[in-house]
Amino acid sequence: MKSHKKLTIFIVICCIACVALLAGIYYRSGNADNANGVTIDKSAENYDPDETEETSQMISFPGYEDITIGTSDTSIPIVLANPDGNPCTFQFDLSLEESDALSYTSGLVEPGKAIKGVTLDEPLPVGDYTLDINISTSSLTDQSPMNGGTVKTALHVIDDSESAQ
Repeated sequence: MKSHKKLTIFIVICCIACVALLAGIYYRSGNADNANGVTIDKSAENYDPDETEETSQMISFPGYEDITIGTSDTSIPIVLANPDGNPCTFQFDLSLEESDALSYTSGLVEPGKAIKGVTLDEPLPVGDYTLDINISTSSLTDQSPMNGGTVKTALHVIDDSESAQ
């Protein structure tokens, strides 16, 4: 009778271990949401842009990190680049979401070229701003409009006099 009880306990422990193992395999295989509540799209597949003919029409857009300037600065140290290999020109329109204190429109920028820095009419007051970088694109072959987009980045303006002390 004692060995029957031990066998039952052993079988129960093995079943629990098997269920835990299967749950772990299921979770790691991507069939369940991760702990952050992100659901992975199972229809996505490996992609190599070098294997397709569509790459000639793909447009690369630059990303921008947060920018910090002082209250006496009259320029924003930003590089407005059109990545080499793009099939289009870029035109940049910059503005601040919170203010009309900045409005800048570039000319057309060819692939592999960049505008380094934007001059302000006057310094900005202390504060945290959202800089909208709107990018319009035009085909290199016929200047027809292509995909564009807006990139947002933070612009922090700090008091120069406090940082100098």
